[in-house]
Amino acid sequence: MKRFPIIFAALSIQVAFGQAEFNLREVHEDPRSMVQGLSMSTAAMVPMENLLPDTFNVNDNKRAYLNASDTYRKQDSKTQSQIREAFNKEGEKAEQFSPVYRKLSDSGYCEDFSMAKQVSFSNCSGTLISDRHILTAGHCADEKNMCDDYRWVFDYKTDAKGNLPSSYTKDSVYNCKNIVASVNVKSNLGLATRLYQTFFRTDFAIIELDRPVVGRSPVELSSQKAVETGDKVFSISYPIGMPAKVNFDGEVQSGMNTSSYFWTSLIVFGGSSGGPIFSEETGELVGVISKGINTTIRDSDRKCVYEKHPDQMGDSSVGQTNSNAQMKKILEVLARKKIPVL
Repeated sequence: MKRFPIIFAALSIQVAFGQAEFNLREVHEDPRSMVQGLSMSTAAMVPMENLLPDTFNVNDNKRAYLNASDTYRKQDSKTQSQIREAFNKEGEKAEQFSPVYRKLSDSGYCEDFSMAKQVSFSNCSGTLISDRHILTAGHCADEKNMCDDYRWVFDYKTDAKGNLPSSYTKDSVYNCKNIVASVNVKSNLGLATRLYQTFFRTDFAIIELDRPVVGRSPVELSSQKAVETGDKVFSISYPIGMPAKVNFDGEVQSGMNTSSYFWTSLIVFGGSSGGPIFSEETGELVGVISKGINTTIRDSDRKCVYEKHPDQMGDSSVGQTNSNAQMKKILEVLARKKIPVL
């Protein structure tokens, strides 16, 4: 059986899409059982204020929090700390959580943006690689207080009727307990160093959850053979915070001499960062979405964002993978932390 190494810095993040034109579909629209199974192991990194514990009083606490959540990030650090402490305490004993979905048209996207009627809920994507560990992009773990400010949520996807979950049980919602490892280009470094790291280093993080995940299996990591030009790949992620999308019919286009990255034809968006890239042949995880080109456009007159047509994009999306040495480092981290993976 053909095998590939896992790739920890792959693919384009800020590339626009309509839906069919960009080889995107809802998870329930994909007929492959392999995709349905893998989608159970993908998770969205959701801001704390978008997921309300059912222990909050609907008439008092929840309403007060909803009124405050839109400006949460603008609060002083003491106020933010108090809100986080209250929500984390409530979340520990909650059996269910109510989502706060926001339409993209209310989040800075133009009304004629092809997905304007969809909702946004999350910031990054990730994949279950052990019973209590998530693999994501390193830059997703760079947020200050990430473990306090975000929860990892499974099952954020539409059903066959196009409906989203109206609530999430505790078996779908997990807190970050610890950032086991994080490798990423740091914005506070000099330009030359940042450029070097962009092309010669990887971008990944391993997140330990607060408890073992229930009712779903970790994905299988591939680690034996480099991806090759022409290999078929697909991804499952949460572009611009939308419900899970399958980016299908992708292809590895070329690699770089350093083997730090590889290019693919997959088209994804910001919010897909950290999402998995799977081998079409084996279903194994061969990549992690990290960086790419920006093909959205801001309309200065309307003060909103819309997407370019695929014909305006040029040579599809940017994606690449780590070298064998970097892969070895990741596997060493997993082994040192005694994280069992498939």
